[in-house]
Amino acid sequence: MYLTNDLSSLQTYKGLEVTMTKRMSSRWQMLAGYTYSQTRIEGVSVNVNPNALLNADGPVTGQLGDRPHQFKLTGTYITPFYDIGLAGNLNAQSGILLTRQLNTALTVGGNTTVNVEPLGSYRLDQRTSIDLRAFKTMRFAGSRELEASVDFNNLMNNNIAWDARTLGGTINLRQNGDPAGTINTVPQFGSPAQILGPRNIRFNVAFRF
Repeated sequence: MYLTNDLSSLQTYKGLEVTMTKRMSSRWQMLAGYTYSQTRIEGVSVNVNPNALLNADGPVTGQLGDRPHQFKLTGTYITPFYDIGLAGNLNAQSGILLTRQLNTALTVGGNTTVNVEPLGSYRLDQRTSIDLRAFKTMRFAGSRELEASVDFNNLMNNNIAWDARTLGGTINLRQNGDPAGTINTVPQFGSPAQILGPRNIRFNVAFRF
């Protein structure tokens, strides 16, 4: 068995990252970061299927692909009111790139997936989420602690799609995601595959000893 590496293929990542940190003092701390980047693949020339060489150069698609803008902000503040803590997290990033694809039959049998448009012809909307936490820690003798907290996840209830299907044609989906719902036939390309979960609240209690 021989494994041939594609000597002309090159995947690159170029980015600029700025980070700001404030250590805990005066009852608060913060960490913020912004990244501007580009991820590309070029020069693909080796593949067992020549269809894979169609529209093969350009920005890298999918969840691990090109995201020009990413911003994260997290911080904690311990209030003077019974030392109750407040923490927050903001995450904003560019949506992923999509390439329209077609699944077609081969003349020798089997099927193959072909990129019918240039890589990254479409980009999903920006994904932004905000999470908050309120917590209180009570300490006892012998290094024992009792912590109670409440989490507010996806505070803005942003139910944006952060992943989508790329194949053409149509697909059958249940109404509102209900297993017993009406079957609707919709265009497959761009239909949501993953959606940011709705706003929810979670209560937590932890005892450490």
